Amino acid sequence: MAANETRVESPKRSWYFRTADKTVGPVSTAGLKALLEGGAVSARTLVWKAGMSDWVALGGEDLDDGFSTTESTTAAAADASGTVPTHGVELWYLDESRRKQGPLCEPDLVQLVEGDLITHDTLIWSRSLGEWRTAAKAGLALSERAQAIAAGAADKTGATMWQSVGETAGVAGRKLAGAAKTAGQMTKKAAEQGKTKLVQAERLISVGKSQQSGVQPADSAPDTSAPGEDGTRREPDWFRVENELLMLLIALGVTLAAFAWVTMLTLGLFFFLMVLGIVFVKIQQGQILGNSVQVTRTQLSEIHALAEEAAQRLGIEQPPQLFVQQDPSLNAYAMGIFGRKTIVLHSALIEALDEDELQAVIAHEMAHVHLGHTTWGTLIGQPAGIGLPILSDVLQFFFKGWSRKAEYSADRGALIGSRSLGGPIRSLGKLCVGKELFDQLDFDGLSEQKGDVDSDGVSRLSEALLTHPYIVNRIDALRRFADENPGLVEG
Repeated sequence: MAANETRVESPKRSWYFRTADKTVGPVSTAGLKALLEGGAVSARTLVWKAGMSDWVALGGEDLDDGFSTTESTTAAAADASGTVPTHGVELWYLDESRRKQGPLCEPDLVQLVEGDLITHDTLIWSRSLGEWRTAAKAGLALSERAQAIAAGAADKTGATMWQSVGETAGVAGRKLAGAAKTAGQMTKKAAEQGKTKLVQAERLISVGKSQQSGVQPADSAPDTSAPGEDGTRREPDWFRVENELLMLLIALGVTLAAFAWVTMLTLGLFFFLMVLGIVFVKIQQGQILGNSVQVTRTQLSEIHALAEEAAQRLGIEQPPQLFVQQDPSLNAYAMGIFGRKTIVLHSALIEALDEDELQAVIAHEMAHVHLGHTTWGTLIGQPAGIGLPILSDVLQFFFKGWSRKAEYSADRGALIGSRSLGGPIRSLGKLCVGKELFDQLDFDGLSEQKGDVDSDGVSRLSEALLTHPYIVNRIDALRRFADENPGLVEG
């Protein structure tokens, strides 16, 4: 071994010994020798270390660790009296950041204290302390004990043990000094760091954790999560009621299950309402077919010609079926999903409109079909009206927003299908005031009314409750679209 190296005891040199009904350890070889010389253990004490097949007596012939030369006095005293010395063995435990070490005998603990490896916040416990204390308070208690032993207040056995510990520390110091001298280039600071590293190695290897060797000590320290003398608490779980976390997990599981159930129920209800909407549309189409007049080349042929022309301008290859239904209201609507599509014109509307206006209305409804509005209106319109508090209001709000946009798109289709700006605008005007009062309608006045709507915040917000935009807004949007696309309008 080189002059500047220090031999560190391997983990297999960590000892355990039995006293009364306890298993104590691990302790270093030096610590065990100190206990033997102090009378805390005897030649009859059973010892064990990693690599041994069974426990053996400390004074046995099979034990070749240098104990035979140091045990004679104690062994002789034990043989003469016929009893094993009953000196108490003080065991110590350390806790650094919830990492426990121990039990440790006093020689091993002294090495840690002298090596400054115990921080200010390290918790220390022994039976003499009675509770976990910080290093400062535990260190004072240890210092008082050492002073008492040195002054002779303790018994001779304790003094001998501390003397052995001091000799061990002196040997380690002399080795470090020799290593520093041989190296010749080590500074004072480097030498101190080397000493610290050595003691730390001895601590990790010689003392070790009891779980590493597979032998668990019979004695154990109290839980550091409980409050100590200084009132500090390491973990909040020390006062947690039993099964609290289990009940929390159960509550979370039930909540997630309920959420999943409600989600599946809601999705199921939506799907059911969609299917119901499709069935309702098909039933309505069947009723219209039986109670209304279908427009064909031979039935209401003039209306059929207007419809075919509008469909061609919109690029619709298969125009929807067109029906006339007796109704006094000025209205028209389109419906259909998955197959047949239907447009219905009320008889009063046909009587009130001229050809350009009627073609614009037909093109408006064809645009709804062509853009898929009838399909999506069926699928989302029914679920939006399911009647659930808050949820229905939210769904209706967004559905109506989409519906207003769809009406603006269909108005553009009316302009394209009729190739006229006047037809769509006049038809909207007649929807406002009817056929009899239409001649008195001033469209310039409607433009001024549009400005009043824009300046009225309540009026603007109120439009959000409707499925169709305001008439004045639709007329203004048509004019702007025609100005942006002048080629769409003839004449």
